Amino acid sequence: MLKRRSHLAILVFLMLMVSFAAVSYAEEEKEEGIFISSVSLSEVYANTKTEYYVKVIDAGVEPGTERDKLPAADAKVSIRMTKGSQELKQELVFSGEEGYKGEVTFPEAGLWNIVISAVDQNNEAHSDMLEMELTVKEKSNEMTYLWLGIMALFAAGIIYVIFRIRKLMKR
Repeated sequence: MLKRRSHLAILVFLMLMVSFAAVSYAEEEKEEGIFISSVSLSEVYANTKTEYYVKVIDAGVEPGTERDKLPAADAKVSIRMTKGSQELKQELVFSGEEGYKGEVTFPEAGLWNIVISAVDQNNEAHSDMLEMELTVKEKSNEMTYLWLGIMALFAAGIIYVIFRIRKLMKR
């Protein structure tokens, strides 16, 4: 009988703990601040203009809000890109649902350090920063040579057909 009561007491205790955890989770408050959620810099080549987007979201939403329904933050977004003594700085411009837009032309290939910062325009205490490394590649000329080769074969084929037609017309 005593064992049964202790098991019952443990079961009641566990049920109370689970219900308390569920209630505290349900009463969770909104998060405050802004967050850099994505950056669209991936395939980047030296000496080539690259358009990119940085998405900054407002965290002041109800918990459980779907990711694609998160509102864009009203922020001042800047980016700093460095490689050795070279430095590129930009202020990004808001461009609707894509986020904040920028364009960059990296002067040389290699590993670039990138620091993106976003500061809430309405509350400067809310900010976020993202640091990342980006490998900028040399533009490959393989495709150029491939196209030149294909065009040369095509031209040779046309010349051959023209000579065959002339030869047949002389007969």
